[in-house]
Amino acid sequence: VMIAPLFSGSGMRVKIIEALANRKPVVTTNVGCEGITLERGKHILIGNTPNQFIQALEQIIMQPDLAVDIANNSINFVTKNFSNTKLAESLADFYVKYK
Repeated sequence: VMIAPLFSGSGMRVKIIEALANRKPVVTTNVGCEGITLERGKHILIGNTPNQFIQALEQIIMQPDLAVDIANNSINFVTKNFSNTKLAESLADFYVKYK
């Protein structure tokens, strides 16, 4: 499990993408997953208050099947959206569009 209790900052959180790519269930805040179009409960667990954060961690610990599902959904999300192939295609499309 990766925990990222972020309450300030900007931009995409590369460490969260790395954790997802390594099949780590991630518990963070709304700020922690800004810039990444993740579905709460499918790709990531979110807690914006201390109690919510603890509840999300308890879910991961007490429900191993949920942790596995989130990890599997996460790797699929990262592969679809952030793989080298996907990023290269996006870059090539950009060059063609603005040539």
